[in-house]
Amino acid sequence: MSHKMGVLILHGIGSQSEDFAEPMVSEVKRRIDKAGFNSNEIKFRPVHWAPVLTEKEKALWRTLSRDNELDWGKIRKFIICYFADAIAYNQREENDIYKKIHKIMHDELVALRKDDFENQDKPLLLMGHSLGGHIISNYIWDRQKGNESNIFGSTPLEKMETLTGIITFGCNIPLFTLVKDPIVSIKFPPNQLAENLKNVAQWNNFYDSDDVLGYPLKSLSPSYEEAVHKDIQINVGNIITSWNMASHMEYWTDNDFAKQVAGFLSSILSQI
Repeated sequence: MSHKMGVLILHGIGSQSEDFAEPMVSEVKRRIDKAGFNSNEIKFRPVHWAPVLTEKEKALWRTLSRDNELDWGKIRKFIICYFADAIAYNQREENDIYKKIHKIMHDELVALRKDDFENQDKPLLLMGHSLGGHIISNYIWDRQKGNESNIFGSTPLEKMETLTGIITFGCNIPLFTLVKDPIVSIKFPPNQLAENLKNVAQWNNFYDSDDVLGYPLKSLSPSYEEAVHKDIQINVGNIITSWNMASHMEYWTDNDFAKQVAGFLSSILSQI
């Protein structure tokens, strides 16, 4: 069937399985249907970019630990698997990790347009957890600036001109702004977006105050104040994880978060 809109979902740091988004998507769809809309009109596509770095990180740990005595092995392995992602992705001039991750995202956009939209340019929403939010921001920035348009396509969907919503959660974009002066946000919503969709278009950023890797965005600069509709503080996780840094991974299974995502998607469906 031809869907009315698409949602691309990017995971964040660390080793991730292909079904990383399944718990959240299932709950979001259930709530959309409960609200009287048809969740099957939305095509959800996870963007699984972890394999670009997983084997390299495993090999690095094997190399470092083979002939050396390293205390706190589990923590060291955690740091390699989680924080090396961000380091590698941001070394644009040193390797092609940045381009490889963006190509995976572009491949999903191409498949969405061809297989699910019958080669039409329909409303798009992007969701990014943790480093995934930073990847989304960079991808949109490059498209809006015309960077590498010969590689990443020229249709309105590929150029992010149908971008109707952004949801970032556990987002660490602020950590990457220290080298930016001034700090400038992407343009949202895009100027080319249809007026009826501009009325509902929003960039909502969710963070848990106990999540040390998730931050508000609006206060970063005047352009972020303009682009981001709301910074929304929520409490994710359970009795064990909701009060500490483990909350960073709990957005995926949090029903309150899913409820707000479903409400936003329903508002877009009502305008299509």
